[in-house]
Amino acid sequence: MTKNKFLLIKSQAGMGNRILNLLGSILYSQITQRTIIVDWSDEVYSDDYSNVFPQLFTLKNIDQETEIPDTDSVFPYIWKTNLHKTIGATLRENNLPNEGWFTRNPVTWSVSRVKFSCTNRQEDVLVNWSYFSDINQMRKSLIGEFKSFSYLDEKTIQKHICKKHLFVDKEVVKRVDYFKNKYFNQKNIGVHIRCTDRRNPFDKYLEIIDNIVRNDSEICIFLATDNYHVQNHLKKIYGERVVFQQKWFPKTDSTIDRLHFNPDCPDKLENAFQALVL
Repeated sequence: MTKNKFLLIKSQAGMGNRILNLLGSILYSQITQRTIIVDWSDEVYSDDYSNVFPQLFTLKNIDQETEIPDTDSVFPYIWKTNLHKTIGATLRENNLPNEGWFTRNPVTWSVSRVKFSCTNRQEDVLVNWSYFSDINQMRKSLIGEFKSFSYLDEKTIQKHICKKHLFVDKEVVKRVDYFKNKYFNQKNIGVHIRCTDRRNPFDKYLEIIDNIVRNDSEICIFLATDNYHVQNHLKKIYGERVVFQQKWFPKTDSTIDRLHFNPDCPDKLENAFQALVL
């Protein structure tokens, strides 16, 4: 292990994108022999800007640290005096485009995060954030002890990393077990319907569900959705056969606001737990 070399992981995304970014970062930290630091102290899942990651996950079988080092040896350079700040605050301070939460401006991306295709940077701290795992950027570095990954697709690599290194907190496991034991039958189907910032074809889902449950009254329908109206609609159609994680929804009738970015959320950490239990 290279001494005093770190990969600092920031985020400003929802739970799924955070996990993808984390999995890719774990692999990059191993390839570059860096100690990993996960800093989820942004405003999405924290009410007080504290780092919520240790309350949700545990990392195992990997070099990790919790304290952000005090150093000027940082890349990208805009993070030199901003290592403890959020992505949004750092972008604003440097007058960089910050187009809402899904910052996809190419200028912003190029100057605010390390590229995983580059594995030879010498700065003490590299900063990464992304909505994806970006594992394919590391294909040329999958040699030596990582050669077995070179034959696998991105999703399979993600599964390997997740299984070996990323573990949800015992509170999440407890909630999942409680939900499963209370609501699941011997036969269950899971339905994930996004209907806020991204729209799944709702009518097509109903057609698929009907084809599966039409001739079997014992099938339980486990619904994961970010839209209150979708939840109510399926409940009206299928009644008690539909089960779902109780969670907070905004009081407004808006169908486009993502739950994890809504400023009216009364408990952001609880919102994170609910996202994981789904």
